[in-house]
Amino acid sequence: VLSDLTGLRRGRILSIGHEGSDGDLVQVDAEAPLEAMVGYSSALRSLSSGNASFSLHFATYRALTPELQQTVLE
Repeated sequence: VLSDLTGLRRGRILSIGHEGSDGDLVQVDAEAPLEAMVGYSSALRSLSSGNASFSLHFATYRALTPELQQTVLE
């Protein structure tokens, strides 16, 4: 899941914490571009054998990299 977020989805991990009475749940807070999160629900189910869930919240606007700017303009 972490590799998928940071690699394929160009995300940035903000924090990782353990929750639940036995500490058996892991919460990952991350930021990723919205367009990279399309289809993430299916990918997460596949990566976690159906055990993980996620919520998505808008954080901020960011400038595009020069490479992405060129792609958009083309």
